[in-house]
Amino acid sequence: MVRDLPSESLCHLLSQWSLHVEEMIEDLGIRIFIHYPSAYIEFLSPHLKLMSIDMVLD
Repeated sequence: MVRDLPSESLCHLLSQWSLHVEEMIEDLGIRIFIHYPSAYIEFLSPHLKLMSIDMVLD
């Protein structure tokens, strides 16, 4: 279903999803940033050490 969307619609969908998920899990110390075609996830550990993951969305 998502594959049938134009890329700009998919980008908008991903950014909306990112904002929604970020609101839900921000209290857990996790932040997600999606700027198609890349995504960036930050994990804040209990010891306040920042870990991050960069990925490319296919």
